Amino acid sequence: RIDHVAWVDWAGFEEIGDLLGGVEVYIPETVHDSARHRTWTKGTHLLSGEEALLYVRQRYGLPGGDLDRVKRQQYVLRSILRGLRQSVDPKNPKKAYDLLDIITRHLTVDSGFSGGDLRGLALDLARMPSEDLTFFTAPVAGLGKEGAQSVVHLDKREGRRLWAAMREDEMDAWLAENPELVTGGTVS
Repeated sequence: RIDHVAWVDWAGFEEIGDLLGGVEVYIPETVHDSARHRTWTKGTHLLSGEEALLYVRQRYGLPGGDLDRVKRQQYVLRSILRGLRQSVDPKNPKKAYDLLDIITRHLTVDSGFSGGDLRGLALDLARMPSEDLTFFTAPVAGLGKEGAQSVVHLDKREGRRLWAAMREDEMDAWLAENPELVTGGTVS
């Protein structure tokens, strides 16, 4: 069951990256995105919002294709959350206001998501060190096509184990058994 849904559009993603002064990423190996004619060189980079969006949208040229793109998105989200946590300073209310302005202009939530829910989520994220966040992908059985559309087939048996671990608050044990699904400190 999904309790609530919230998402920020691409323009908001770019603006948040720019407000933070960039999004820091480490690229372990030089890789070329043939779809966007962009080469990402090995090393640490401070990406503008626009560059960060290009980075998280790449799938061509990555060994795991779409699955590596998911890991990049999770990796960049962790970097953005770290930047947000560092930038929300009670001594600088203007920056907090600018951030809230961007988020409210570009955020869409479900009808049951209240202002109080959003405030609570923001406060929880602001207090949580990014090191305490674990990003992972659901177990995958394989890739395929449905008509002309590329699809990812979930591993239903392993998925049942994942959802049971979530329900029973045993995620630490599940993650320890499935380290290959965890998005690490560097990604392709």
